[in-house]
Amino acid sequence: MRPAGFTATELCPLTGFCLVLDGATGGNNAFAILALVAAYRAFGEARYLDDAESIGRWIVGYLTDHTGTGYGGYFVGYPDEGVPPPKPLVMGKSTENNADIFAAFHALAAMETERGNSAAAATWMAAATAAGDFVMQMFDPDSGAFNAGTIPLGTKPQAGICPDGPQKGSRAEGRYHWTPGWASNLSGGQCDCWLPLLARAACRAGA
Repeated sequence: MRPAGFTATELCPLTGFCLVLDGATGGNNAFAILALVAAYRAFGEARYLDDAESIGRWIVGYLTDHTGTGYGGYFVGYPDEGVPPPKPLVMGKSTENNADIFAAFHALAAMETERGNSAAAATWMAAATAAGDFVMQMFDPDSGAFNAGTIPLGTKPQAGICPDGPQKGSRAEGRYHWTPGWASNLSGGQCDCWLPLLARAACRAGA
């Protein structure tokens, strides 16, 4: 199997092939879990559920925030674009990714409940709750919308990130709203508000 990329002998002279999608995120893997659970339900072949739970264990094992001091939930994952191993863990957390993970782990819990495996169901439900609790902490009642996620304190405003939300934890992280590159006034350290039609990333007027 060859990871996603493109041939470019000058740009990537060592191999002649530039990797693009060789990373891994909790959100994308959650979609794979949902597809495999659906396949198991449709075809009844154990290999689909086994693979779904294997992916779920990877998310729990590698992306869980174990600090107990911040917002909890699951970190984004590992970067793309041929970053050499060992790949660094992206320490930000995504509201959307954690929502995906909640849906995937809830589906695993429901499936194990149907199979009569109460212990496995409880394990997956606890893992789902960690993601769901993170998502709910991202809600901003003042704007009626969700923050896009969290990033480590000290992260500067940049394309896609406006770190102006509440902070929490000894290894503190701050909530942020999403902003496209053209709306970020990086020189002034400020971020203009931009509300996506569907996600409505939390952004207060005048922020």
